[in-house]
Amino acid sequence: MSPAIVRKVTIYPLRIPMRGAVEHAEARRDEADPIVVGVELDGGTCGFGETLPRPYVTGESRQDALDFIQTGLLSAIMSFNAPTFAEALEAIEALPYLSATNTRPASEARAGDRGPVRSEDAPPSPAETARRDAARAAVELALLDACMKHFHRGVEHVVGWMGLPETGPRSRVAGHGSTGPARRAGHCLRGSAVLASADIGRLRKKLRFYRFAGFRDFKLKVGFDRDEARAELVRRSLGHALSSGRATLRLDVNGGWSAKDAAQELARWHDLPLAGIEQPLARGREAELSGLRRFTSAPWIHDESLIDVEDARRLIGLGVADVFNVRLSKCGGFLPALRVAMYARRQGVRVQLGCMVGETSILAAAGLRFLEAFPYAEWVEGCFGTWLLRVDVVRRSLRLGYGGRLPTVGGPGWGVQVDEGRLTALSAPAPIVLHLG
Repeated sequence: MSPAIVRKVTIYPLRIPMRGAVEHAEARRDEADPIVVGVELDGGTCGFGETLPRPYVTGESRQDALDFIQTGLLSAIMSFNAPTFAEALEAIEALPYLSATNTRPASEARAGDRGPVRSEDAPPSPAETARRDAARAAVELALLDACMKHFHRGVEHVVGWMGLPETGPRSRVAGHGSTGPARRAGHCLRGSAVLASADIGRLRKKLRFYRFAGFRDFKLKVGFDRDEARAELVRRSLGHALSSGRATLRLDVNGGWSAKDAAQELARWHDLPLAGIEQPLARGREAELSGLRRFTSAPWIHDESLIDVEDARRLIGLGVADVFNVRLSKCGGFLPALRVAMYARRQGVRVQLGCMVGETSILAAAGLRFLEAFPYAEWVEGCFGTWLLRVDVVRRSLRLGYGGRLPTVGGPGWGVQVDEGRLTALSAPAPIVLHLG
């Protein structure tokens, strides 16, 4: 087997129109803006990775990510030369991160410090805690995809190399791992319906659609001016199913509440059994969650507060770690996301596999592969494909089936056929091509 050597990198800064706007407390989107990275190895094997940087999550903008891929990560890509799959994984895990963090209190700052300084009472802002996890994720996922194809290895070999426990039976097709819907505790995992509209009329239509389509797990974005009316609509539509246990409802605040206002906001939902409340307070305010326990019995789900294992340790130490929302793009890629998830499981913390709004089927496929390695997720998000995007970049868009059933992927790597012509056509600006050979 010849070594895996990267000879070309192509960066696709995509702009994809969506079928409808997605809104939450931090943003409104009617256009998806993923960044796809393609790598080509000697011999012609291609791999693809995807990311969607969000300033309010990792502190990096779209331009930050594009810049870091071409500067901070380029030397690692140029020197990538792996004779074996194990050596490929070692090189992939060694891909650099960049932290621009300086979050020491003002009382500890030295004269001449050039980084941002905050007061003792203020939480760190996204700019203060900026990392380049999303940029790294695109490159990591592309290299993993290419190397799994090149060396004819599946996700089970990644899990074995990481020294993680086997996670259950896997079917095999032509020597490569393949997966149907993942299973947890004997039950088929299903995708969640995400309700993300401030408009009551659009929210009503979405609820009807998802109910008709047999969905059982719902996530509602809150933090809007008309949350009281939205709460009443959800109560009328889902109340009986929630109280009978035939459906679940999670609220996603995206850090839009203050601790002072949280009690009043939580009172809107006192008569409904909530399965979880995601990111009620901004990152850096997690210690205040302990004082809010008396207002709700719903578990806290951490999203923007959780990027890496250090965040996981911090949240567990605060005693507020109920559920972690793991997202491949946010966490820096497949390997670090898997380490966070397995650490959480060892500590008795539940895990949700999240997605990025506007992701294509490349990132969705990597998420399905993640569920092969970690079939213990409490809830699964993603695989909206052309339900949300007007056009996808793969030959067969990955979309949830009836009742939220997860689609299947098969074959080497992420298991999808990427259409490079669509990638080029959807790039704005034009693709950035780097020849390394």
